[in-house]
Amino acid sequence: HLAQQEWGPGQKKFERILQNSSTSNDAYSLIALGNVWLQTLHQPCREKDREKRHQERALTMYKQVLKSDPKNIWAANGIGCVLAHKGCINEARDIFAQVREATADFPDVWMNIAHIYVEQKQYINAIQMYENCVRKFRMHHDVEWLTWVARAQTLAEPSADFPDVWMNIAHIYVEQKQ
Repeated sequence: HLAQQEWGPGQKKFERILQNSSTSNDAYSLIALGNVWLQTLHQPCREKDREKRHQERALTMYKQVLKSDPKNIWAANGIGCVLAHKGCINEARDIFAQVREATADFPDVWMNIAHIYVEQKQYINAIQMYENCVRKFRMHHDVEWLTWVARAQTLAEPSADFPDVWMNIAHIYVEQKQ
């Protein structure tokens, strides 16, 4: 369900798994459920109380994993994401840096560090981080990643025009849809 962005049915399945006493601390299910709550933070929401509740639910899931497995990089990365959503940019950056120190083979944390650089208006650092990740993880045809690079470039040089970059992204997108 989660692969198809069907958050409600996915949430129910993982909640059912966690209700079973033998799987109540299943790290995969807890992280997946935390990710469902985290995903809701990407949706436009005018209700601040609801947004805060979802942040806390996601944090609770990730923290529960870290209690039993303090080195779980996915749970730590999730906590960093929630902190970033809360506006705790420096704290999120510190967590992402620790995760990246633990393993350099986790593209999500590279992306999150680059996003933090964008939030801090450190566009050149963001561009370098995105581009390094695109190279390292061979994401030359990933439209989402290439769009982040292009966005950071546009923010770094608002008066510049990057038609080649945007045309390349459009070309890749069309190819993937065929």
